[in-house]
Amino acid sequence: MKKYRLLAFSILGFFILFLLSSCEKEIQVELPPYERKIVVEGWIDYDEYPIVFLTRSSDYFAQYNEAALMEMIIQDALVTVTNHHGDVDTLQFGFENNLAFPVRYKGQRIKGEYGGIYQLRIVTDDKLISATTSIPQPFDIDSVYYVEQEPNHKKGILRLKFRDQAGVNNYYRVFSKILGKHSSFIPTWGGSVTDDKFFDGREMLYDIFQGRSTNIGNPQNSGDSLRYLEFFFGNGDTVIYKYASMDYEHFNFWTTAEWEINAGGNPFISPSPVRTNIDGAIGVWGGYGSRIDTFIVVIP
Repeated sequence: MKKYRLLAFSILGFFILFLLSSCEKEIQVELPPYERKIVVEGWIDYDEYPIVFLTRSSDYFAQYNEAALMEMIIQDALVTVTNHHGDVDTLQFGFENNLAFPVRYKGQRIKGEYGGIYQLRIVTDDKLISATTSIPQPFDIDSVYYVEQEPNHKKGILRLKFRDQAGVNNYYRVFSKILGKHSSFIPTWGGSVTDDKFFDGREMLYDIFQGRSTNIGNPQNSGDSLRYLEFFFGNGDTVIYKYASMDYEHFNFWTTAEWEINAGGNPFISPSPVRTNIDGAIGVWGGYGSRIDTFIVVIP
């Protein structure tokens, strides 16, 4: 009897596999033609000249080589910035090695001022692109101190403590770089932007992690406790940190962009649109009311 029962199960299993295999059908999906868009990433920092990166978006399924990558970079645009005084700065295309992406347009006449308003205007590919941003007043730090995260490896983070200005909507972003390791400021890892929605007029704590110059890939350290060592600071690190105020449109872009970056393509997280403040293209044009300071990590 047992033998016949096993035979029956074998036949049933074969029948199910046959039905599943016979139900397979090759489906071909025709994707609509890809429409290239112009991508803008630009900013003007306090006491610095404006910088703009200008590229064309690319099809996800496109083949990449040196010629294709160079074709994505827009080199012949007319890029100008006009400030609240009516001064006009024509940004020049060129190379700058201390930037993560070294090909940029940079100004040489207008520098950022606290309280200033700056209009960006781009003419390229028979299109007019524009955006406006401002540089808010900076905020003051009460203190900054080291907070240990991994005692066995003598690794930790920096923590800023400051009091939010009451009755005003404030938006913040923090960057850092390690002297001798990073050539430019990198947004703090895990989310560099925040607001005072739940902290109006109250004391705020802002953790600074070591940033990454690229968002490609995931932390490579094995084990849960060691996975994020690369985002901590170590003994002897000279950390130069920049803390900045920003307007709402600028903040809105980066908070939605960082949400998408940190989601990492997770299929279980609902996608959210990245909010651009550019008219005629996608991307961001933003001002920073920033200050810069230094902290040397000394662990006993």
